[in-house]
Amino acid sequence: MADRSVLLAKPLWTINQSGPPVAGLMRSHAVPETRLLVVQDDLDFPFGVVRLKRAGGPGGHNGVRSVSDAVGTRDYLRLRVGVGRPAKGQKMGRFVLGQFTPAEAEQFPELLDRCVTAVDNLIEHGLDKAQTALHTL
Repeated sequence: MADRSVLLAKPLWTINQSGPPVAGLMRSHAVPETRLLVVQDDLDFPFGVVRLKRAGGPGGHNGVRSVSDAVGTRDYLRLRVGVGRPAKGQKMGRFVLGQFTPAEAEQFPELLDRCVTAVDNLIEHGLDKAQTALHTL
């Protein structure tokens, strides 16, 4: 990777209220909204599917809604990581905060590698080329 500054932040608070701290970090480090990348779990994709996009609504994701509200725009980058849907009768919160199944745990290292590669490509080559590389796998 070229010599570039990248700020990584992991929330230490509830994800559903992550917007104000994200906005604060952006202000303190002079990060424009167009350079923000939010990595989010996504129930609309099966486990292991990874997609890059710019902008859009929260799609029911309260953390994304919080970031959009605090930052004042929906025009930021997103790395959407599929986690699938809970089994019938399983509570959503318990599902997204629960343990991986054994099969998911086995797939996780490769999934993480794909996410890292997608972010590297985004930084090095921009959104269009990163999307093409990721979405044609």
